[in-house]
Amino acid sequence: MDKGSHDSKQFFQMMEKFQKFVGYTLKLFHIVRNPYDNIATLYLYSISKETRKEAFKNNRTFEASEGLKNSAINHIASFKKIQRHIDYFGERLITLYNEDLISNPKLFLKRMCNHMEIYCNEYYRDKAYDKVFSSATKSRHSVEWKKDVKKMVDTAIKRYSFLNRYSFEN
Repeated sequence: MDKGSHDSKQFFQMMEKFQKFVGYTLKLFHIVRNPYDNIATLYLYSISKETRKEAFKNNRTFEASEGLKNSAINHIASFKKIQRHIDYFGERLITLYNEDLISNPKLFLKRMCNHMEIYCNEYYRDKAYDKVFSSATKSRHSVEWKKDVKKMVDTAIKRYSFLNRYSFEN
């Protein structure tokens, strides 16, 4: 593991020093999106912008490729690091879900404010509400998935509790 990694001993020590420096308990958020959508988005951004635009305009699905598999491997590798953060920071870190933000942004923001132990006035919640997407982007449907890649993602979803609510279908 490289020394600059966000799950290294040095990283956690640095976070503790920062907390002492500012004099406040660090409060962290882990915002989760369906891993299938994250992987598809990573893959789609590896394709040229012009190709993506043309494909979306014509409602075309991208064929499965090694690029998608590589995006899956890289994204799945991040889950182990995320789990280390969850374990290390304990109650200082809460996991929130993108779909909850979209379905009820005011409650989502209230949960964030409660976690930080700050007052969240209605004006602020209303302003933030206007910035939220009306629906989740399900980019997983823009690419064709090979069975081995889906199985790899499904296995990771089962392994990490913060992903348990997800599947390809939802």
